[in-house]
Amino acid sequence: MKLPERFARRKGRGFHSAIVTSFAVEFAAFEEVMLPQLSIGGASNVLLIADARLVTMGLSDGSALPEALGRDYLLHSPPVADGLFHPKIVLQIGRGGGRCFVSSANVTGAGLGGNVEVVVEIECGVEQSAEREIVRAAWRYVNAIVPETAGAAREALTWAGERARWLGEPGGTDAAQTLDDGTVMALLAQPGGAGIGARFAELIGGEAVERLVLLSPYWDHDVAAIAALERSLSPGRTSILLDVDRHEFPVAVPMPPHREIIDISDWRPSRFTHAKVLIAMTRDHDHVLSGSTNCTVAALGGDGFAGSNAEASVYRRLPRGAAAAALDLDRWLAAEPFNMSDLPEPVSTTPVPLAEMQAGGAGSFETEGGRLIWRRPAGRWAEGVVALMTASDELIVELDIAGFTTDGDRLSVCVGEADLEKTTFARIRSASGNSLRGFVVHRAALRARRRESAGGSVAKALSTFDDGNDLHLWMHQAFDELSRADVEEDGGSQVGRTGPRARPEEGPASEIRFMTYEEFMSARLARRGRGGRLDSAVAGTHFDSVRALLNRLSGYKPEEGGGLGDGDDDSWMDLGDEMGELADTPERQQASEPDEPRVRPAPDMTAYDRAVRIYTDGLAAEHRSLGAPDVLRLRLWIMLILREAQCEAAPRGMPAVSDEKGWPRLIIRVVSAFFWGKRSPISRLVVSRDYEEMPVDFLECWSAVLWAIDAITAAVPAQPRTQDFLRRVPTLRAHVVLMLGLTPADLHGDVMKAHRDGLDADLGTRLGLTTAAKAA
Repeated sequence: MKLPERFARRKGRGFHSAIVTSFAVEFAAFEEVMLPQLSIGGASNVLLIADARLVTMGLSDGSALPEALGRDYLLHSPPVADGLFHPKIVLQIGRGGGRCFVSSANVTGAGLGGNVEVVVEIECGVEQSAEREIVRAAWRYVNAIVPETAGAAREALTWAGERARWLGEPGGTDAAQTLDDGTVMALLAQPGGAGIGARFAELIGGEAVERLVLLSPYWDHDVAAIAALERSLSPGRTSILLDVDRHEFPVAVPMPPHREIIDISDWRPSRFTHAKVLIAMTRDHDHVLSGSTNCTVAALGGDGFAGSNAEASVYRRLPRGAAAAALDLDRWLAAEPFNMSDLPEPVSTTPVPLAEMQAGGAGSFETEGGRLIWRRPAGRWAEGVVALMTASDELIVELDIAGFTTDGDRLSVCVGEADLEKTTFARIRSASGNSLRGFVVHRAALRARRRESAGGSVAKALSTFDDGNDLHLWMHQAFDELSRADVEEDGGSQVGRTGPRARPEEGPASEIRFMTYEEFMSARLARRGRGGRLDSAVAGTHFDSVRALLNRLSGYKPEEGGGLGDGDDDSWMDLGDEMGELADTPERQQASEPDEPRVRPAPDMTAYDRAVRIYTDGLAAEHRSLGAPDVLRLRLWIMLILREAQCEAAPRGMPAVSDEKGWPRLIIRVVSAFFWGKRSPISRLVVSRDYEEMPVDFLECWSAVLWAIDAITAAVPAQPRTQDFLRRVPTLRAHVVLMLGLTPADLHGDVMKAHRDGLDADLGTRLGLTTAAKAA
C-alpha cells in the first residue's frame, strides 16, 4: 500500500483533523494526492505546516498553483530561523484515537510516490498506551511550533484539541515508551532540548555499539555529524550506505579505517533514495533512528550543539537484526565495502535559493469579517501597496500600506467581503521592489468546512435537518439530541465549543475567551477595526445543519464566506395559559416523503403546549451561561410555530387568535421566556471575544424574533377581545429591542434586511401578510 492510501483508513468515526509538516511543498501533489486521502479518513480540518521559503518557491517557480489553499485547508509557516523547518509528520486526530506518521517524505510528488522513503506509523485509541504517548508527543510538538498568535492555524489546532480531549489529559511525557512486544519507541524532535543525535546516544545507554549504519541522501561537507556520532557511540565499524551513482557524499574527506562505503545503487535502482536511517547495532539490539534527520550537524547536532533545523525522527529499540531485515538491508550489510578511490564525484544539484525566497516573501494574509489581516516580514515592505489577485492572477484591488491599521504584530484594513471573496493571492509592490506571490487564508470558509463525522443517534438527528424540507414538532427532539452530543462530546466541561457551561451549583463560568452579551455590546465600538469575526457562531458544529434548514425555510440565502432593563418581573406577561406540569411528548413518527404535495395535518395543540412549557420552564430553571446553540434553539421554536400557522397550505393549522389555541400566544411565550425577567436568558448569553460584530446567526435569530412579533400585529384581527393582547405586543417588541441593544445600522443592515425580506417573501406570502416586518 502506498503512503497516501494509508491516510484514508478510518478508525471509528474517523479522524476529524489532520496536521501535516513538511520542508518542501508541491501544491498539486498535496491537493490531488494527499488531501483527498486525508478527507476520506474523515478530516475536514487540515493544517499544513511548511518552511516559509519553500512555500514561497512553490507559489513562484511556475509549478501548478494551489486551488483549495486557504478555503479547504490552511498553511502555516513558522518564523524563519537559522536552519530549515524540516520535520515530516502526518498527525491524524479523532475523538476515538489518533494516528501519526513520522517519515523522511516531503509533501511532493517524489516524496509521496517516487522516492525511497522510510515511514514509521503509530496508531492509538483513547485508552492509556505507549502508542498513545507517542501520538500525544507529536501533538505537543506541532502545538509548540504554532504560536498562540498564529490566527487561523492556532484556531485549527484549538478546534482539533477540543474534539480530542485525550490529547490534553495530564501525565504526558516525551520519554521513551515500551510497547507490548517489548520494543521501545520515542519521538525525538527539535526544537526540544538537546540535539537529536545526543538524545539518540543517551537512549542507547551503556551498550557497546558494534556497528553504526548510516543512510542519508545529504551530508556535511566535512562529515562532521558522522564524527560526532562516532565520538559519542565509539562504534567498532561505521557503514555508510550510498547510491554511488547518485550521491552527494564529499569524496575528498579522509576516511579512517573503521569507516566504509557500501554501494546500494541496486537497492531501488529506479528511485532516488531519500530515506534517512541510523542503526546502532549492539550485541542484543538494533537502535534505530529514522525520520527527517539527514546525517548533518544541522539536523542531528553535535558536541553540545543542538542543531539548527527543526526536525522529527522516531527512535526504536529492536532485537538485533530486526531493523536490517525490516528494511531489506541484510544483503547490503553483508556486501564487500566499495573502494573509496572508485567513488565518483558527487552529483551536481541546484541549491534551493533560500535567501532569495526569504527576501521576496510577502508575509501571511488572512481575511476576517471584510478585513484583510497581514503579518508582514520583519523589516520589509514598510511602504507601497498590497495587490490582491484572483486565482488566475487578475488584479482585484490595490491597498496602500499607509492605510493599514497596526495592532501589535499585525496590520489590517477594511476591504469589503465582495472583493475579499474573490481574493486568492497577494503581492507587495513598492519602490524597493516587488514581493513574490503570497496566499490568502479565508477563516470563515475554513470554519464553515469543519465538521465531524457523526454516528448513531447524532447522524439520525443530523439527517433530520440535512434532508428536511419542512419543520415538525418532533424536530425539537432531534435538536435536543445534538445538544446532548455537544455536551457529552465536550466531556461535560465548563466551557463548550460555543460558550461556557456551568452547573447550577458552580455559578457562572469564568472562561476569559467569552464575554456576556451586555459586555459584548458595550465593547463593540472599541473593538471595531481589529478584524474580528463576523461569521456564524455555530460554524464547524453539527448545529450548522439546523441553521442551514432554517435559512432555507426563511427564504434567506446568507453570503457566507443596552442595559438589562429595570428589574421588573414578568407578571404582566402571564396570559392565563399556564397549566402546570405536563406529561412527556409522545414519540415522534417521521413521515416518509410524499410523492405529491399534501395538506399539512392539524397540529397537536396539547403536544405543542407541553413542549413549549418544557422549553420555557427549562430556561427559567437553568442558571448556566447560554451560547450560540441556545440562540439557534430560540429561532427553531419560532420557525416551528410559524410553519404550523393556519394558511392555504395548512388549513387546519394554528389560527391567528389571541387565546391558547393560536400561534401568536405560543410565539409570545417563547420570546418572553428568553427576553423577560430579572435573570432572563438573554442576560446569561455569552459571545466569543473573537467577534468584532454580531455573529451572523445571532442576527438571523433576532430578525426572526422581531419579524414574528410584527407578524402577530399584522395577523391578529383588532377586536374587543384581542385589544388587551395586542396592546402588550408592542411593549414586548420594545423590550426585546432594548435587551438586544441593536442600533439602526444593525436593524437595517444587510443581514437583517436580507433575512427580513426572505421571511416576507416566504412566510409572509404563506400566511397572507402583506408586510410582517416593519422598520424599528
